[in-house]
Amino acid sequence: MSYARDRLLSGGETPFLGLLGGPSLPIIVAAVAVVLIYRGKNLSLFYPVAIQASIERLVFYSRGILPSDERSLARIAGWNPYAFRNFFFALEALLLSLVIISFFKHRLGVKQSVVVVVMALVCFVATAALGVFIVERFAFPEQFKLQFG
Repeated sequence: MSYARDRLLSGGETPFLGLLGGPSLPIIVAAVAVVLIYRGKNLSLFYPVAIQASIERLVFYSRGILPSDERSLARIAGWNPYAFRNFFFALEALLLSLVIISFFKHRLGVKQSVVVVVMALVCFVATAALGVFIVERFAFPEQFKLQFG
């Protein structure tokens, strides 16, 4: 739904804190989930949440894509366009690494680890599709038409 924020119907610009919420909210969710994983709380719930939240933008970052939020944040701050991307990339990679390390801490077998990762990826694809094809299409029809014609 970043596209809807890029072209606000009011014609205004999204404020700095609004832009910061896009990349930082998944990191906060992943960090909370990782802490709860290391405390041994509700692993079947928090493993997929941690993985999904930590890969939300990691997919874009690892492919060299600079999402619009990070580009706009750097422009407003007067920094290098890749500064925010690199910072958030490092945080998400760290969180995902902690999740993988926790597989050994909690002695998850190969099958369990694969199931956890696959479950998180299925959730990621489902929520992305829901966001684009349902929410954007019906809640933001003008932006959906701009994006998909």
